[in-house]
Amino acid sequence: KYEFCADFDLMLRFFEINQCKAMFINNFITKMRLGGKTTKSLKNIIEGNKEIINVFNQNKLKPVYLYSLKRILKKLFQYFK
Repeated sequence: KYEFCADFDLMLRFFEINQCKAMFINNFITKMRLGGKTTKSLKNIIEGNKEIINVFNQNKLKPVYLYSLKRILKKLFQYFK
């Protein structure tokens, strides 16, 4: 259903809706590279954030204060590292 944030939707439902427990693993298990569909362009970053707001609304949850702005800034700063 979601083009940019299906994984976010799944994790939100696991941890917030169904109260699944998480466990800390002190090892790297994956390495993500910059350049995926979500970070391909400013337009995609904005569209991804719109989808995330829809995910919160669909699950009757409220994001923390200024969540979208923080997420956009975090994605943009990835380009300057």
